[in-house]
Amino acid sequence: MFTSGSTGRPKGILSSHRNLVSTVSGQSYGRFGEGEVFLQCSPVSWDAFSLEFWGALLHGGTTVLQPGQRPEPVLIDELSRRHGVTMLQLSASLFNFLSRSSTRAPTSWTRT
Repeated sequence: MFTSGSTGRPKGILSSHRNLVSTVSGQSYGRFGEGEVFLQCSPVSWDAFSLEFWGALLHGGTTVLQPGQRPEPVLIDELSRRHGVTMLQLSASLFNFLSRSSTRAPTSWTRT
C-alpha cells in the first residue's frame, strides 16, 4: 500500500495483518461496531483504504463502497446521505470543500 506519511510524497510500505487489526481495535478516535456505516472513498492502494474498508466490517458494521478510483466530492456527499454514513476519512482539503459545498450543514456531522 502507499502512504504520504509526513513528507506529502507517496511511498510504498508493508503492513502486517497485526498492524491492520491494531488500527481498528481498541481505538478511541472513532466508533466501531454494529450500526456504524463507513464510506470507502480512498483508492485501494492508499493506507486509509484499510480503515475505511475493514473498520466497520471487523466490528459488525457496514462499509459502503464508492465506485471509481479517487474521491469524488459530489458522490461522497450523496452516498453519505443515502446510506447514513457515520464515519468518513477525509483529507483536510476535501473536508473543507465538502463542508463549504454540501447541501447538508456541517453541524449535522457529529465528530471530526
